[in-house]
Formats: sequence, C-alpha cells, structure tokens
Amino acid sequence: STFFNLLVDKDYGRAYEYISSKDKSRGNLEDFSCEFKDVTDIVSINIKWVEVKNNIAVVGMDFTDSYDGEEKVFKDIEVSLIKEEYGDWKIVFWNL
Repeated sequence: STFFNLLVDKDYGRAYEYISSKDKSRGNLEDFSCEFKDVTDIVSINIKWVEVKNNIAVVGMDFTDSYDGEEKVFKDIEVSLIKEEYGDWKIVFWNL
C-alpha cells in the first residue's frame, strides 16, 4: 500500500520504483508520470481484499478522488502484483 500512498502524495518518482521490471521496460518515469496528468486528486484508497495465487496477487480496492471539490468513489478496482526475484512484490501497471 506504500505505492498507493505515494500516488496520493503525487510522489511519482518513488512510486515508479514499485512497478514491475516488465513495466519499467515499457515506459520510463516520464511515461509513468504522464499516466497521472489527467488524474484528479486521489483522496483515499480502501483495500478490500487480496487474493494470492503462486507468484501473482490481485488486490481489490475502492478509491475516492476529488475533482472541483466533488468527491467520487470508484468501486472494485483490481490491481495485480507479481512476485519478482528476491521475493519483492511489484505492481503490474501497464496491462498490455
């Protein structure tokens, strides 16, 4: 959840360190930051469930964002993580 806290803080440089090697080969920090240029302010992230199968984990969450002072909740967003060598869990960011 550190990754998501960094997104809330708009600290994309540090958040980029948490994405998978495969993702890093697809896009650099600038590409990653650009993904968020149209994103409104993320207010909060509520992780609801985690399902782990071998070296893949899927996290289900709701997140609240704010745009022009209006809050909107996005429910049941799913994010995948992959266990890389050394046992580090990394975010699968670009599902291409």
